[in-house]
Amino acid sequence: MFSSLAVYCGSSPGNDPQYAALARETGRLLASRNIRLVYGGGGVGM
Repeated sequence: MFSSLAVYCGSSPGNDPQYAALARETGRLLASRNIRLVYGGGGVGM
C-alpha cells in the first residue's frame, strides 16, 4: 500500500460540476484511507 499520491491537473474549475464533485469524492476517499495528496503548480505549462 502507498501513503502518498501525486496529482497533476489544471487549476481551473471548468464548467462541468461533475468534475468538482468527483474531485471532492476523491479527496474524501484519500483522507479516509490516510493517503497524503501531493500537488503543486507553476506559472508555466509543461
